[in-house]
Amino acid sequence: DYRLAANHKLSWYNGYMIMQETQVREVADEKSGSLREKFTDQRIYNSTVMGEHRFLGGNALSVNWKGVYSKAYSETPDQAQFNMTGNHVANTGSATRRWEHNSDRDWAGYMDIAYKMDGWNFSAGGMYRDKRRESFFNEYTFDSTTGTARPQYRHEDWRNYSEIQLKPRMYGNIGDPLNYDALEQVGALYGMAKYTIGRWNVTAGVRAEHTRQGYTLLFPRDVDAEGEQRYWDVLPSAHVKYAVHKNGTLHLSYNRS
Repeated sequence: DYRLAANHKLSWYNGYMIMQETQVREVADEKSGSLREKFTDQRIYNSTVMGEHRFLGGNALSVNWKGVYSKAYSETPDQAQFNMTGNHVANTGSATRRWEHNSDRDWAGYMDIAYKMDGWNFSAGGMYRDKRRESFFNEYTFDSTTGTARPQYRHEDWRNYSEIQLKPRMYGNIGDPLNYDALEQVGALYGMAKYTIGRWNVTAGVRAEHTRQGYTLLFPRDVDAEGEQRYWDVLPSAHVKYAVHKNGTLHLSYNRS
């Protein structure tokens, strides 16, 4: 934090988080079995700058703002699964290898302004957020090179999974819909007024949001490669509160969400 003056403060937060997971899972019974090996690397970075400002006598006017940048990654560079039939490698669909990567980037800005006078409290503000996502997925299926003529038996033909003889099928799964770029942009404004007199408290406001969402498939298969939608939401609200006595109040509310 850095205080420019008695009524003005700046703050800057940074965070970097890492989570890594290694997984080996083997299941088996008399008829079938499988082994899955998986490594996942996830990273998140966030940087937030904030400002708090107070003006006029009694801090009647306040301005708060915030700028946020975030970036998140998730990568599974090589997930392997081996399939067994009894005590030998499955002749078809013997193994799969999968690659998955995705990332999210987020820019956002927020501002709130508040002013109070003679029982009135006014506030207004807005925000804008731009979020982008990139996703990649591919998977290959492998068959046993020896086929049904000579199954590969465990402890006879191989002891380690790396010794299994496999051949990949001709094509992977690059056309999966998990290969895409996507975006979401949201802008919003709001205004609110609050008045207190005697036992009465009245609050009314409105929030308007505009949203744009879209996607692009990187390798589409018989579907639209791109899609987009834009829409507005106008969300009014009003609240009336009356203090009947010190231990009881009446409320009347209307809102749209």
